[in-house]
Amino acid sequence: SSSSYTPTNGRDAYNRTLAPQIGDGYEFGIKTSALDGRISGSISYYNTDITNRPESDPNPPADATNPTPMRTSGEIRSKGYDLDLLISPIPNWDTKLSLNLSDALTVASVQGNTLGQRPLNSAKESWTVFSRYTFRNTWAKGFYFGGGARHRGPPIYRYVAGTMTQPAAAAAAA
Repeated sequence: SSSSYTPTNGRDAYNRTLAPQIGDGYEFGIKTSALDGRISGSISYYNTDITNRPESDPNPPADATNPTPMRTSGEIRSKGYDLDLLISPIPNWDTKLSLNLSDALTVASVQGNTLGQRPLNSAKESWTVFSRYTFRNTWAKGFYFGGGARHRGPPIYRYVAGTMTQPAAAAAAA
């Protein structure tokens, strides 16, 4: 079991700092290694509740001094799996593969159309692959080259009478 405390930068209708965001959850998993550490990996399951999530105040008081007030009334429940695999096929060459499968839902909100929906900017799946070769015993000691790619499934980017999504994002690096 773990707990987190995250200060927020939002302000209420009277420009007072909002209460911190609180997270409570647990995680468990397994790690393994084979071939003298040339292959290693882990898989874990997590379940987290986040309360006091800042949200836009849909009904600010008439005498509000902040034109864009927020409230800490949201709650998110997130659970899912993380999978990591590290492969070193030859000395100095490492390849890492990561996968996240997440099921996050808004369970409390002053924004009625978000209840039971995924939170803003949350994706159901994401993955990363990155490979690099590091020079260790040459004049280029400490230098490396590599490349990779990542994918993030389509996150929610706004709510309008239901959910709207944006296309999946993918990137490559070298």
